[in-house]
Amino acid sequence: ITQLSIDDLNVTVGSNESIELLGGFLQFEYFESLLSPYATANLLIIDTGYAIMAGAQEDLQERLGTLRSSTDTLKGKTLTVKISHPSVESGIAGDGLEFSADNPWRISDTPLVISDDKLEIFTLKLRPQYAINNEKTKAYKTYVNKIRDNVIDILASSPQDGGLGANPGNVAERYDDTVNKCTERGQGRKPFDVIIALARQAIPTSPANAKPGCFFYETQDGFNFKGIDNLISQASSFAYVHGAAATFCEASNLRILDFQVRSTMRDLFKSLNYGENMQLATFDPISLDFGTALKVVEDTGYTLGGDTLLQEIVEESENYSTFFDLKAPDDGSTEISSEINNPPDFWRVQALTRYNSLLNKVIDIVVPCNLQLRAGMVLDCAWMKKTDRPEQGISDEKLSGRYLILHLSHKFNGDGQTGSLTHMTIVRDTDGIYSDGGS
Repeated sequence: ITQLSIDDLNVTVGSNESIELLGGFLQFEYFESLLSPYATANLLIIDTGYAIMAGAQEDLQERLGTLRSSTDTLKGKTLTVKISHPSVESGIAGDGLEFSADNPWRISDTPLVISDDKLEIFTLKLRPQYAINNEKTKAYKTYVNKIRDNVIDILASSPQDGGLGANPGNVAERYDDTVNKCTERGQGRKPFDVIIALARQAIPTSPANAKPGCFFYETQDGFNFKGIDNLISQASSFAYVHGAAATFCEASNLRILDFQVRSTMRDLFKSLNYGENMQLATFDPISLDFGTALKVVEDTGYTLGGDTLLQEIVEESENYSTFFDLKAPDDGSTEISSEINNPPDFWRVQALTRYNSLLNKVIDIVVPCNLQLRAGMVLDCAWMKKTDRPEQGISDEKLSGRYLILHLSHKFNGDGQTGSLTHMTIVRDTDGIYSDGGS
């Protein structure tokens, strides 16, 4: 870590308004996830009581003390972090992770971990500025454009207009275009909640015949709005191997150091609720029609494994789940309209099944730190098969294959051997290495 400081402290007149924390550094953890609209981080600090001179409001004698006791508050203060690591070459100072004035982390909380007479160990919970804006903002606007355009509108609008005041970034590269528009009312919800509600309804324009369902998430590169089928159709970014590998070559950094299989088959009870036909009940406020219909889950050609997505995980049963939806007229029009906007029978059942099936296989892995990894990337992972004939191939052809990164965390500490690691939760919908007839 090349820089670690709090930059906007209110301290005694004449003292620096910035304090370096490198001397008390214990651990820094960075997190991103397909299920989180913004990245987060935690910083673990040890403080022995000589950190900073207190102001008169905190201590009449204005003595040196701990960071927590000698400042008015740490909440909302800006933290600068710069981390250098050889796994990535970038244009930033430090060649790795950087969060500074242009992309600030705000301290949201400082829970105490350990305290005695001589020291304090505490955590700085870090969140981006737009996460704070999200908690303070209520969206009341009605969004009536294509879903992707609505997402960008919410991000870029100021908090006064119910948005987040954030830079959407490279729209063409990181936001999938969508087929359908919708009428989505803010109804006083938080902006990120509205975006996630929109993502569930979105039908991407590519790949061909993509099923409904998108993820909205943040990585080191910025915000992303990606369809599930688009994510799993991308080429693999890295190939990782668990088992015997040379420790003196470049490939040694592409090892799975440790793993834990959390789920290797579809949960029977989930499949009974979400993996089969569903009944959709809808009410049309224009015609006053109320109807119910069984919706058959459609298969898709996009999978991470070699098996057909739904043929083996859909249970044949007379049971079905029922969902109720209110059909919304196109009230975003300048004229009165009775046209139904984004009817739920067009996306609801397919999206529910697509999200659920993606979490069929769940594995936690630990690898040497790789700052080029991102949530939403696809990895090739190989595990060794337990067999008496290794000469016929050593990969476990059921467990090995392509996986999508669901959660990702880079963790740094002062240990020389394990001081920088990347932890990931990887998921897939079906088993197998081979697809397209064994290719």
